[in-house]
Amino acid sequence: MEILELIQIGFMVLTVVFVIVALEYKDIIYSLVAFAAANASLGILFLFLGVVFVALIQFSVFAVAIVVLALATLGMIGNHDERFDEPRK
Repeated sequence: MEILELIQIGFMVLTVVFVIVALEYKDIIYSLVAFAAANASLGILFLFLGVVFVALIQFSVFAVAIVVLALATLGMIGNHDERFDEPRK
């Protein structure tokens, strides 16, 4: 095997590991970071395959825009757990 094939296999394994981490973490912030890393790794794989336009879409839309949108939504929602601690009257 050539070194380029080994690098591609390494990024494939890295992508799968990041996806598993994103699915298994309980904290949503860490899951989003792992999701962004998985999408960035997938974008690098697209660059290795020579599909630059798809890689740019992968980086700009999935690795950045969706994660920023999810983080902004979480920031707007905030932590409303304290209202559930009080018993109903």
